[in-house]
Amino acid sequence: SSSSSSSSSGSSSSDAGATTPRMSPLRLPHTAAAAAAAAEASRQAAERHIEELQHLLYLFASPLTLPRLDTAAEVEALHEAGNSCFDIEVQVASVTSVSQAVIERDLWIHISAHSGDGGNSLILEEDKNSLGEHARPLALAGLEELLRTGGGVHCAFLFLAACESEKIARVFHAAGVQNVVYCPTEVHDSRARLFATSLYGALSKGLSVEQAFAKARCAAKLSGDEAQYGLLSTHHLQLRPPPRGSPSQVWLPHGPHRSFLKRKVEDFVGRMDTIRFVLFYLGISKRRFVLLHCTTPLGRSATLKEVAHLVTAPGRKFSGQSRCAFFPSEAPGGLLIVDDIDTLTDMEREKVRQHLEVEGSQLLAGSRFDDSGQPFHDHGKPMLVELPPLRNEEAAELFLRRCRRPLMLQDMVSPKELGGRDPKKVLDRSDALHFLKQPIKAFSGAPGRIRRAVDDWASRGSPTLYGQVAKLAASACLPMITGGLPSPLCLPDLTSKDGRGGAGARPRSSSRRWR
Repeated sequence: SSSSSSSSSGSSSSDAGATTPRMSPLRLPHTAAAAAAAAEASRQAAERHIEELQHLLYLFASPLTLPRLDTAAEVEALHEAGNSCFDIEVQVASVTSVSQAVIERDLWIHISAHSGDGGNSLILEEDKNSLGEHARPLALAGLEELLRTGGGVHCAFLFLAACESEKIARVFHAAGVQNVVYCPTEVHDSRARLFATSLYGALSKGLSVEQAFAKARCAAKLSGDEAQYGLLSTHHLQLRPPPRGSPSQVWLPHGPHRSFLKRKVEDFVGRMDTIRFVLFYLGISKRRFVLLHCTTPLGRSATLKEVAHLVTAPGRKFSGQSRCAFFPSEAPGGLLIVDDIDTLTDMEREKVRQHLEVEGSQLLAGSRFDDSGQPFHDHGKPMLVELPPLRNEEAAELFLRRCRRPLMLQDMVSPKELGGRDPKKVLDRSDALHFLKQPIKAFSGAPGRIRRAVDDWASRGSPTLYGQVAKLAASACLPMITGGLPSPLCLPDLTSKDGRGGAGARPRSSSRRWR
């Protein structure tokens, strides 16, 4: 007991002179300085890796007045096909961007665009801030002058993804581009993308341009691609292999960084004139506040979603994470989209004002009224864009897209009007649009009514209409036709108003990629 007492009194006066051993501090193998040094070394290694990759400049022009090119899908496909051999940078194809690209020594260029006038012009856009609202045709004489001015060109490779582009390709080749891939015929967008994917995939595996082109052309032919492809080459060119020991997945400064947006509405049709106005104000005009308004339900939310996906395409002004967002998410210095500005609370309005106070920030809002921008007048006058009803041809197109079976003659005409014609005759697209031209007016250009009516008709097995399309329009206003949902608003007849928005007639669309 005495020994126990003695040992337990370590703090007593008898042990006052004893020294208590100190524990040395725990030394971690990775201090903050070592972690910072490792991070810096990793960053420098990544930069060296990127510098050793082949820079591929992807230039695209897809004006709204022409069939839209799926540039996002093409860029993603090229990234996958490049197999970490390319650092792909995406820019809008304009006169300025093309002139700057061709003088960069050893640069590889991919131009995705439309041709015009039977291949005698290349359709470009205005400048880097363009959102597709205008087209800028560049004739062959102008292109030749652009390429020869200032000492010619120095780029090593050009893939000219444009239909009927042989004349354009020869201008580039004559100016000094020693390897030019082009398409002398018409080609569908998806086919051109597959050919490009095959070509770049073969290049990434060490084949020369001539060998890769032969492989890609053979694969296209055996896959049923009826388009023709050409190569102008006066110099052996081979892609340098990727650096050894580099990570298989490395962040690229020009890689595809997507925004996370609301899903687009299925079967969106029309609105091109309205969208052109919106894109002009947000793009070249650089207005801070654009208000899209309509007093009746005409697809305002769907149009805002369509605009959001257009402006965030790779290479566009608002591409990249946090450059475009739907409220209440944030996009400081970018584009904030408010679906219904009329329903914002005071606190939410203040958040929108804070967004507008950041330099470079822009606002696109939807509203039922054209004076809903008054609370934000301190940040600039709102540019008003009215959303009109669908035109009759657009409404008919939407009707056809929502149908789940082909329309037959007995759907479009009454039994008395059939005469001796076959009631079971399946109508082709042009005939169906012709028959829908008059009865589609009953929907008053409201896309929501068309969707509800046709979807409800399809859910009932798409029974024969016997020429009573107008009854579908009436059913879209009846209560409880959508499984208990409230009755939608019956719209007044707006078909007598001009729905063109003052932007002129819309050009004829084409299913081909380039024309």
